[in-house]
Amino acid sequence: MTYRGVGPAITDVLAGQIPFIFAPAPPVPPQIVDGKLRALGVTTAERSRLFPPIAAIAESGLPGYDAAGWFRLLGPAGIPAPLAGQLNTTLRAQLGSAEVKAKFADVGAEPGKMSPEQFAAVLNADIAKWARVIAADWPRRRPLAAEVGKKLRGGRGFLWPCRVGERSQGEQACGACLQAHHSTGIGTA
Repeated sequence: MTYRGVGPAITDVLAGQIPFIFAPAPPVPPQIVDGKLRALGVTTAERSRLFPPIAAIAESGLPGYDAAGWFRLLGPAGIPAPLAGQLNTTLRAQLGSAEVKAKFADVGAEPGKMSPEQFAAVLNADIAKWARVIAADWPRRRPLAAEVGKKLRGGRGFLWPCRVGERSQGEQACGACLQAHHSTGIGTA
């Protein structure tokens, strides 16, 4: 079931309309602390430093499960490595400040510490992982993607997936995937 944001989904869980959701950390800590929601697990490979009592799904019966959400800073493709490194150094210094760490913790987030090279490796691994997941389910989803894509794109191709170098006649890449394939990682946020 799709929602127009995590807020309406949380409202429906609290109202008993749906049994559970996968939600990003920032909006849920107040409801967990107040006892309105019960966290069943975190989707990162390991327990969160911010919620140590909550087990990772990987340790609760699905070994290898890792579906961490993240925010990263991307620049245009071909950005010079020294500039990406300088931006990364500045970004990491800011993310390491006590004030920023406290603000992140207030919303259930943890600042990252990746170099541009580490970020590129994680991004490429995530693209490959989710491409496999999408490809496994694509035969079932293709008719819906074609229909939705045509409505959203004025009759011009599929909404998803972007398979760089493997697009069928009439398919067009989605903006998110193009961004991932045609940009330079600067660092973690």
